[in-house]
Amino acid sequence: MTLTLAAAVKTLQDNDAATERSLQTAIGWSSLADCEAAIGYQLEDAWASDDSDRWPMIRGTALHEFLLPILAKLSDELVGIEVPTVYGGIPGHADLVETHRVIDLKTTKMANLTAWQRDETAMAWHQVNGYCAGLIDAGLVHEPATVAILAVPVDGKFPDWQLFERPFDRAVADGALMRLADIQARKTAGEQLRRERPYAWCQAVCDFFTLCRDGAPAENEVITDAELVAAIDAYGTAGEIKSAADKEQRTLAPLIRGLRGTAKGWRISMTNPSGTKSVLDEDQVRADYAANQLSVPTVDVPSSSPSLRVTRLKETT
Repeated sequence: MTLTLAAAVKTLQDNDAATERSLQTAIGWSSLADCEAAIGYQLEDAWASDDSDRWPMIRGTALHEFLLPILAKLSDELVGIEVPTVYGGIPGHADLVETHRVIDLKTTKMANLTAWQRDETAMAWHQVNGYCAGLIDAGLVHEPATVAILAVPVDGKFPDWQLFERPFDRAVADGALMRLADIQARKTAGEQLRRERPYAWCQAVCDFFTLCRDGAPAENEVITDAELVAAIDAYGTAGEIKSAADKEQRTLAPLIRGLRGTAKGWRISMTNPSGTKSVLDEDQVRADYAANQLSVPTVDVPSSSPSLRVTRLKETT
């Protein structure tokens, strides 16, 4: 067998499909924050209708396996890495366990990390608190304990790493268990479970997208996912700040343009002209074509491309 691109991808996919994580059918702590509809499909062992790209998960697993043994050497209270734990009947594996702390390693993107910095409640605190609760009950972790999430952005640098830490809170884990029990009860009663992620997000990542989302996306969806809400709020707020800053700069520019020097920690100067460059003389081209009784050739292109727009809703009274 020769290494080709197709063979490399298929081998990785087949290897991932045979791992314990992929073969696990029971809901784990990492799934408890999924949307109600997705959890409902998992509860009934529904066959996935879509084959989502698992490269981010494979990449995350590889980084876990590389980083955890190295980071574990820093702890003088180490209990273990990838420690199995069960709480409320829900299984999981705690990444790095110390006698008084449980750390969950999250490989993520800078976009997600920025959203978490905006609102830490958008993070998977239920997961690490669930791990910690099970480990305390098993006598492996002792109170007072803390839980931590080590965020490692795959598209960032070392200065972008961040460690979030909080006191252990069993109520957070119990809240996730209560939500699961509520979903199970409403599913048994035949109630429609909520689709708590927006259409575009589901289309990109959910294995049950086609099964769940039969039809066109709804307009003006009310987005409730904490991480997405934090990201939208941060992006919109940044846009407002940028717009206000741009307006202020345009207002002040005429007063200071042309100055050179320093003031209050700032240096002001003017860039030098960069010379000239050749550009197409469209008027001459049109004149030449017209002189030869020819039409200037054109091609149809989209009048505009989709652009991201986040605007603040007007308050209603």
